[in-house]
Amino acid sequence: MSLLGQNLKLKKLGIDTYIEAIAYIRQDSPICTSEGFKAQVRIKVESNSKQILVTLHMMTDGVLGLGELGLSDYAWKLLDAQEGALVHLSHAEPLESLGAVRTKI
Repeated sequence: MSLLGQNLKLKKLGIDTYIEAIAYIRQDSPICTSEGFKAQVRIKVESNSKQILVTLHMMTDGVLGLGELGLSDYAWKLLDAQEGALVHLSHAEPLESLGAVRTKI
């Protein structure tokens, strides 16, 4: 099954995380292997011209298909996308402040 690079289809899960933007993906998804995504990493999710940063959580049951990404209710609100829309995942940019901390150390 081709995942069109890093594009996944959005699936609404109905999970309330208050004000935390969380994304859910199957642990055995090929994109996790190819991109090195692990649980609790920050990733960028892009749909159309909007992008958000989310914390990635892994799922081990069959709620999501291999080509699907679930979002928390708060992340849905931020991304303002429709169920079934294609999204692109990428690694989040490193924090600039981390470089300053390293320099001081």
